[in-house]
Amino acid sequence: MSKIMEQFLNEEKIEAAKRVLERGKMTKEEIAEDLDLSLSAVERFENDLQLA
Repeated sequence: MSKIMEQFLNEEKIEAAKRVLERGKMTKEEIAEDLDLSLSAVERFENDLQLA
């Protein structure tokens, strides 16, 4: 997979994680597992949302 495509997919995962966090219907662990992200990354996204 090209670097550009990889970066695009990672950005899409981040945006999806933020949308799911905003809904508040899944745990951070579920989001990390379902989107193949680290738990620490999901926690960072959650903190970013709280600061916004």
